[in-house]
Amino acid sequence: MSKTINLLVVEDEEFHRDRIYKPNLEDSRLSVDYAASEEEAKEMIRCKHYDAAYVDIMLREDRSDRGGVEVIKFLSEMRESTSIIVVSGTDDIKVALDTYKSGIFDFLQKGSLHNPEQLLAPLERIIKNIDHNVSNPYGRFSNISAYLANPDLMPYWEDRWARRLGTSTKMLATALNNSMSNRIPILRQTGKKPSLYEGTGDRSAYGYFWSKKIGEPIMLALSFVDNELPAPEDKQGIEIIYKRTFGNLKVAVHSLTGMPRSAFADTVWDNQD
Repeated sequence: MSKTINLLVVEDEEFHRDRIYKPNLEDSRLSVDYAASEEEAKEMIRCKHYDAAYVDIMLREDRSDRGGVEVIKFLSEMRESTSIIVVSGTDDIKVALDTYKSGIFDFLQKGSLHNPEQLLAPLERIIKNIDHNVSNPYGRFSNISAYLANPDLMPYWEDRWARRLGTSTKMLATALNNSMSNRIPILRQTGKKPSLYEGTGDRSAYGYFWSKKIGEPIMLALSFVDNELPAPEDKQGIEIIYKRTFGNLKVAVHSLTGMPRSAFADTVWDNQD
């Protein structure tokens, strides 16, 4: 499997993080982040999308011993499609988590973490089935084009931008899907509409987004093949992470620094009317 799996481990005990999780999660398929508290986990979830998460229920440094429950509740509120592996030292935790069952993939007893086979078994099933999971990174919108058209949901959105860029709707859709597919879910800027803006040239466009897949802001730039691609206003901390030409349409994606996460909507479901 070529796709990198974003994995979050929510565990407050240093022994379990360093001696159990880290040695067993050294896998080229995985990009692993660790959170030691409820608040730390929530901030990571705001900034990045996780395909799977090990969540220890008992986070003793938080305001209650059940900080992990709050993390699971937060994932549900954010409508994340994260497959959650609940870790608990008790048998009754299933009852406590009835409200949040929709995102829970499996339960592990704390003692079973010392057995690598038991620790990794649910994660292996998630990795095996990840391509078959029914999830839509654009929330209530059917595809990236419909999502980018929001909140106006203008008829003939693709046709309008294709004409402005001097290309075909098929070429525009191909460019959008290829340039953004490895960076979804993406979040729009708060209070901004539409999501794409005209560049300084007649046949160019750009937009700023937060990529939860890579956990940083990005700029999408499009232009007719003979025009200059729009560039970020702030040149510091800029890196081109994707650049390609599709027929008569050029596209580039820049990774950015200096744009705060707070400047972007919390979820792809947000209405910004």
